[in-house]
Amino acid sequence: MYPRFLLVIALIPALLLSFRPDADASASTLSDLESLVDLVEQEDLSIDSWEVMVKEKIDSENLANITEKVTQYMGDETTVHKEDTDVMTKQVYQTTKQDGITETFTILEASHQIEVIYTIKGENDYKTEDLANIAHSHLDIFTKNATIFTCISTQVNDTIDNVYVFDTLLSNLQVETLDHIQEEDFQVVSGYSPRFETAIPHSDRAMNVQMAAREGLGGKTTITIGTPILTIEY
Repeated sequence: MYPRFLLVIALIPALLLSFRPDADASASTLSDLESLVDLVEQEDLSIDSWEVMVKEKIDSENLANITEKVTQYMGDETTVHKEDTDVMTKQVYQTTKQDGITETFTILEASHQIEVIYTIKGENDYKTEDLANIAHSHLDIFTKNATIFTCISTQVNDTIDNVYVFDTLLSNLQVETLDHIQEEDFQVVSGYSPRFETAIPHSDRAMNVQMAAREGLGGKTTITIGTPILTIEY
């Protein structure tokens, strides 16, 4: 059981770095997050955590300009970490706001290729208007070619049939299953849903949704949903 579980987790960073979408990112950064929240709340479940990630490769001549903008956006209370290796330079700018929302800009520079990653995440519910004001104020760094990754997680307690909830969420998303891993206390489904635009290649098909369920202590099951793939730990 464990090797297969760990393999799925280990593959996620590689997928994020290697795949490119077959459609431009949505003009509304938060539209997929709102769709996933609505999906979960329709089943009378609450949000445990959420994350939106925006990624784009940029030309090396724009690095100084991007770095200056990131520094201005993140402000004086930002924690800055820089890491140099033989193959890559990594700069991380992070700040946590009073409402628990964490923002991170990561700039990766390797072999004359530069990638900018913006992540905003939090726990429990959020106010759409407040979140939009935070995120959208930073997005002139990115173009329409940026890729948006969205994830949420929720918990199902032992008084509810978690298999039924999992299957209902898949059905409501109209997911066409492309891959399914099943273990004793863990499963993950990868597939395609007409509800989302951005997709990544999967063999000769397009994939734009992943859903995982993991049984934990106390009979609770954590369900994590991501588009086009999962980017948070499950």
